[in-house]
Amino acid sequence: MPHGDYWTDEETKELLEMIDHMSAGQIAKQIKRTRSAVCGKINRLRGKGKVAKTLVKHYDIDPVKHRKPRILKAPPRRTMKPKPPVSDELAMRPCRILDLDHTNCHWPLGALRDPVEFFCGGPVDESEVYCPHHKKIATRTGATQ
Repeated sequence: MPHGDYWTDEETKELLEMIDHMSAGQIAKQIKRTRSAVCGKINRLRGKGKVAKTLVKHYDIDPVKHRKPRILKAPPRRTMKPKPPVSDELAMRPCRILDLDHTNCHWPLGALRDPVEFFCGGPVDESEVYCPHHKKIATRTGATQ
């Protein structure tokens, strides 16, 4: 069962015997070659005049069974747990500037022109400066820009 670019005389003879009643795929299985190798050999033999140029294939011998098209299903959607609603209630814990850290709201308390002594101190979301209540106010007034 040699493979490569050459065909033995026996394989060629076998191919010529089967060509009238078998498809290229069936021949390929029979002589253990690829279908494209068989088609290539048939075309070369046709060029040399060993196979009729008007050769009609009889595919009804063993017709190819058409598969039903596969219907691809979309992968199941991963449902994300909804984030808990942001509570914008005022949860102040008034504190002085020395008590502030990254977990406290930095909203100043008191009158606008008075010196700031106390800050909201309420809990903040990660990487935020103000609590949800004061963040809403800051967004409306443009204080976050």
